[in-house]
Amino acid sequence: MKKKTLGLAAAAGILILVACLIAYFIQGKINSGDIIVGEPRLPMKADFRMHPFFNIQGNKYGMAIGEEAKVSLAISSDWDGVNTTAALNMPSGLEMLEGGREWSGIVGRNGTTMQVMVRAVKTGMWNVTANVTSSKGKARNTADAAMVLCVDVTREGLKEKCA
Repeated sequence: MKKKTLGLAAAAGILILVACLIAYFIQGKINSGDIIVGEPRLPMKADFRMHPFFNIQGNKYGMAIGEEAKVSLAISSDWDGVNTTAALNMPSGLEMLEGGREWSGIVGRNGTTMQVMVRAVKTGMWNVTANVTSSKGKARNTADAAMVLCVDVTREGLKEKCA
């Protein structure tokens, strides 16, 4: 009888140990009641904004040669304490006046904004893109953002030319 009791106690102890190890390994993968299975992905997003802006349609903006604007990349996550890097890809039609092409830091639920000042220097349709990579523990994710800037000699006729 003692052997059977000891065997049951040992099995129960092993089960408790396994449950503790499982809880330890999934720690950080559970957020707001969501269980992430497999490769965990961080819930995050990145969006461009421009000020002052001349919106043509959707995420397409217009500028005249020589105009300056602040381009902002808003980065947000549903999690706190997310290690994040962002890289801007600026086309040759835009000259960067202030700010940097890369940013890294911690992003929380309130998010952060990366800002650069640009000047339109060449006519054309230009894609401004960004790649954002985030990680927290074993969870990883990337987000891409893009906006189109249509640059002409003047603003007149931009909507028709660039639509």
